[in-house]
Amino acid sequence: MATNGSSRFFETLVHSSADIALVADPDGTIRYANAAVALFGYTPDDLVGRNLRDFVHPDDQVSGATNVRAALGAGGSALVEWRIKDRDGMWVPVEESLTDLSDNGDVGGLLISIRDIADRRVAEQALVDTQTRLVVALEASRMAVWEIDFSTQEMVVSPNFHEVYGFTPDRLTGTYLDFLHLVHPDDLELLRRTVRVTGQDDVFALDYRICSPEHGVRMLHGRGRRIRDESGQLSRLHGAVIDVTDERRAERRRLEAEQTFRRTIEATSDGFIGVDAAGLIVNWNASAARIFGWTEAEAVGQRIDDLIVPPELRSAHRSGFSKAVADGQTSLFHAGAVELTGLRADGSRFPVEVSVVIVEQEGGLRFNAFVRDVTERKATEALLARQAITDELTNLPNRALLNDRFQRAKERADSGGRLTLLFVDIDHLNVVNDSLGHDLGDQLIREVADRILGVVPATDTVTRFGGDEFVVLTDSLVAARGASGLAEAILQAIARPYDLAGHRMTPAVTIGVAMAEASDARLDELLRDADIAMYRAKAQGRNRFEFFEITMREQAQQRFELANELRQALDGNGLRLYYQPVVSADGTIVSTEALVRWEHPDRGLIHPGDFIPLAEETGLILPLGQWVLETACRQAVAWRRDLAPTLGMAVNMSVRQLSQPDLVGRMESLLGASGLEPGALCLELTESALMEDPVKSAETLGRLRTLGLSLAIDDFGTGYSSLHYLSRLSVQVLKLDRVFIESLDTEANRAIVGSTIQLARALGMTTVAEGVETAEQRAVLIELGCESLQGFLWSKPVPADAFEQLLRHPGDWSR
Repeated sequence: MATNGSSRFFETLVHSSADIALVADPDGTIRYANAAVALFGYTPDDLVGRNLRDFVHPDDQVSGATNVRAALGAGGSALVEWRIKDRDGMWVPVEESLTDLSDNGDVGGLLISIRDIADRRVAEQALVDTQTRLVVALEASRMAVWEIDFSTQEMVVSPNFHEVYGFTPDRLTGTYLDFLHLVHPDDLELLRRTVRVTGQDDVFALDYRICSPEHGVRMLHGRGRRIRDESGQLSRLHGAVIDVTDERRAERRRLEAEQTFRRTIEATSDGFIGVDAAGLIVNWNASAARIFGWTEAEAVGQRIDDLIVPPELRSAHRSGFSKAVADGQTSLFHAGAVELTGLRADGSRFPVEVSVVIVEQEGGLRFNAFVRDVTERKATEALLARQAITDELTNLPNRALLNDRFQRAKERADSGGRLTLLFVDIDHLNVVNDSLGHDLGDQLIREVADRILGVVPATDTVTRFGGDEFVVLTDSLVAARGASGLAEAILQAIARPYDLAGHRMTPAVTIGVAMAEASDARLDELLRDADIAMYRAKAQGRNRFEFFEITMREQAQQRFELANELRQALDGNGLRLYYQPVVSADGTIVSTEALVRWEHPDRGLIHPGDFIPLAEETGLILPLGQWVLETACRQAVAWRRDLAPTLGMAVNMSVRQLSQPDLVGRMESLLGASGLEPGALCLELTESALMEDPVKSAETLGRLRTLGLSLAIDDFGTGYSSLHYLSRLSVQVLKLDRVFIESLDTEANRAIVGSTIQLARALGMTTVAEGVETAEQRAVLIELGCESLQGFLWSKPVPADAFEQLLRHPGDWSR
């Protein structure tokens, strides 16, 4: 290197430089290097004489050389970034400043100043990484940043700004005014006022809406800071914004749900009590105030166990509550509602039903309890439980409780003890119900129950078994004599006169008694046997008692079998009608009485007296009576058409048939279907049937009479009919019972029959004498004025073909 004054100055300057300094020939040969090359592990001697290409990264040699030539050609200097290799072979980024010294005759060549920029590159990369992470974070958080320069109205935004605002990038040109076009018109003034506000605090936050073409109306939350110049005027604004549409909608739904929940809680009839983890009441609705008597102001903040839990239950409540808080749940509430005892503000206690829902909220657990006052329900349950075993009308045990009482009676009886069961049935209760009404009928049942209780020992059981039936069960009677005494006492107690709302009456009961050894006794068998005995007592005339005998069961079984066979006979054409003529005083056949007969396949012809009562008991009398009516009417039509145009047909009607509510309609349909003239049919009813309910009987007979039917009282004189009622009945015929005809040879009976005939005539009725068997009886009856006669003197009941022969060949009927 030159050593003149100029070169010495240059050498001193380069040598003292902190940066690496090199002087190289135009071909790149290094002529000089200062001591700073030690930064890369070299000494000046390591570099002098070598070419720069030996140290520059191959990828940088071409581009670097091109840049240097371009720079040097333009102005004699250049600034390039290369990578050079240090003594360890590592490539280090450097910044090189190159100056062309060719015009300096003393020095010449290239002056190269090298600076290590590795730290700067690291810092730059860190900045880039930070910016990248910031962008990623902004995108992940859906937050955009912006800055507004009010002097230029320019607006600088983050790359994700358009995504947050929901529009394409071309929608924003970069000005504040362009941004304002996106704001919802109703929020524009709020945004402007917030941005321009003056005051010490330049930090602000607000929610506002924008109108996104792609996503519609969106809600944004912005936070920013106002930057002011030295004069205090707003110069810039920068901040961040995030789309909170979904959050605000969720919050609105949460608030609406909470409001709905609160309205629901206030509207519910159940008490709602919210309790925190410390056991303090935090919620108390109006129903809770009504149920417990504490107002919301009085209840909130109080410990729940101090307020509504009875003192003796508080220890257990606190223990269970503590466990619930510790575990986060409690088995007590897993089964749903539980019944507890609550304490009112006035100190009274009452049953409550509690359902608890455990929820987690900020600050810990919350116990939401729904409380219902179940006082009325418990009372209803108790009432239903009592009604399940108690008769509502009499408050006596019912048949459901009888089994329990029976088992207890068996346990009380010793090995030799006996059980006695009395089956008590009120006679003719239906007459009271139909004539006086069911209210008075119920009053009679209660009176009978009280009278039975008055004579039965308190240790025994009196049960209402059915509508008009009572059962007395006792284990205190050791012999039939005692049972007889008890039954007689009941009969006498019931027989005392009653006054039912001004109606004086003397009812009666019929009793069946059954006894059994306690060890062998079965309730169903005792009931069956006592019931059989009771029906035997009814058959013997009622108002009495009968003891069960084993033969009764056999007879009952026979009657059961006979009833089944009668039902089969009805279904299988096993019944027949026989006819007995009714003649006038001159011997002319004026009518006939239809009498049912049963032709049993094994027993032969069965008399009506053996199966009609059975039909009455079983209810078969209704289909049986209907069959008799239909068959007799068809036969009457045939005989009136072919043989006897004026022939009448008489048919017996039972009390059950008479009590049918649709009887009149049935008879009208029957007449229409058969074609029989109404006046040709006479319905015969017994006195006892009519007197079951005289008022209702009179009404029914009157309606039948309007159809044109003829009505007769059968067996007149054997019942207990009243002349007062007789005058009110729409009856045209009185049939004198055979018991009076058989003894016409006495003056007394002749006078009775004569008076009856005169009575009937006075009432506008005709008479028929039944059971006429002798010419003497016929002569007396004609002398007394009897219009018609019936009996074996002319013919016994005969089948239809035989009666038809009587019509065709009457013979000498005048005898």
